[in-house]
Amino acid sequence: MFNELQKRSMKKVTKLALISAGALLLILIIFGSSFLKLIQGPVDLYSLSKDELLGTYVEGDINVIIDNFASYSEQDNSGKKRNRKNYYIIPICDEELIAISVYSNDFSLANQICNDTYDYIFGKRDELTKSIHIKGTINKLKGDVSDYYFEWFEQSGFMGDASLEEIEKYALPYVLEANTIGIFEVSYIYIALLVCSYFAIYMLIILVKGFTGAYLSQIKRFIKENESTISVDTIELDYEKAVAIDSVKIGNQFTFCFLGSKPFILRNDDIIWAYLKRTTHKTYGIKTGVSTALILRTTNKKIRAIDMTSEENVSSALKIYSENNPNIILGYSEELFKCYRKDFEKFLNMSRQQKAAAANRNVYVEKESAESGMEKATLLKSGDNKIHVIKVIREFLGCGLKEAKDLVDNTPSVIKENISMKDALAIKAELEGLGATVEINKV
Repeated sequence: MFNELQKRSMKKVTKLALISAGALLLILIIFGSSFLKLIQGPVDLYSLSKDELLGTYVEGDINVIIDNFASYSEQDNSGKKRNRKNYYIIPICDEELIAISVYSNDFSLANQICNDTYDYIFGKRDELTKSIHIKGTINKLKGDVSDYYFEWFEQSGFMGDASLEEIEKYALPYVLEANTIGIFEVSYIYIALLVCSYFAIYMLIILVKGFTGAYLSQIKRFIKENESTISVDTIELDYEKAVAIDSVKIGNQFTFCFLGSKPFILRNDDIIWAYLKRTTHKTYGIKTGVSTALILRTTNKKIRAIDMTSEENVSSALKIYSENNPNIILGYSEELFKCYRKDFEKFLNMSRQQKAAAANRNVYVEKESAESGMEKATLLKSGDNKIHVIKVIREFLGCGLKEAKDLVDNTPSVIKENISMKDALAIKAELEGLGATVEINKV
């Protein structure tokens, strides 16, 4: 049992580790270059040659700004446009020029430096005293910003009557993007680093826990706490004989299930309520799928939600419980939920009474073994899942749609007569798993 559970746990751990590794690799592919630049740190802007500029993470104090040639605006929640970023022209290297982006909190200083630069050029100032510290990456100019950049040189006459070819010789098509590392803003880089760290730590933790068998802790603890009343051999024998459905194995005495990579064991006598849960998933209001789960509620008010691949598998699990564990109330209804939430002791009594009734019935069957023990199952209420109830009745009876619909529409109605108690309980379990109410009567 332990070896098999460990193997199944490691299979789930390996799958999660591969998903985490894939996500980690994808982030590294996208942000790897920026991570490397961040680790290496910025280079002095004025130490680079013309050929070293592109793609370099730099920093420097800018005290000469030629002009502002473009702005970038965004619309806020109120619909008002706000200028988020301005683009300026600065000298670089020997006689070359590049663009530089400045964010709104530095607009005033950048504009003042621009004014001071013109005063200095025309002899109105002896020196430039103000500067703005910029840290970012020199990238290629693109789109409208590139067009505005070269238009400024053509229209301003800054280079006299120079042709476009001559302008491009000195006006390099680069922009120093402030607060960026590579092509991403610094904030995105740090978020990506946090996500990388999360996946790396998560992957390490699950692998360590998987290889050390830590995920088996609940089962080991359960065995230790109950060693005076239950032997390991009994549990292992029940595990071997248990019926496997998806990620759950249901035995006569115990239920073995997985929650993530961690296996759990539940004593069936501690389960008081079992039912199907459907969850509809939506993205932007559009239905994208439906997931199903087997919900088990225990005497200590704990809930185990076991994911299942289909409603049929949940019904199969409920059927097994109906055959071997009469203490478990099967199927969901709002009345049962209200009782469970508001009067838990009453709910427990319902479970006990159901178990006692089954015990009395078993005694009666043993006493009257000579009798045929034939029963009939009566549908008292179809519940909310009328369509599914009709479908199940059609399967049980092998009848047409109209006949099955008439039985459901005209409740209470007899589903099937002269059947064994085992078959009657099977019908009851599956229909009550869909929210219907079924009563078993002697013929």
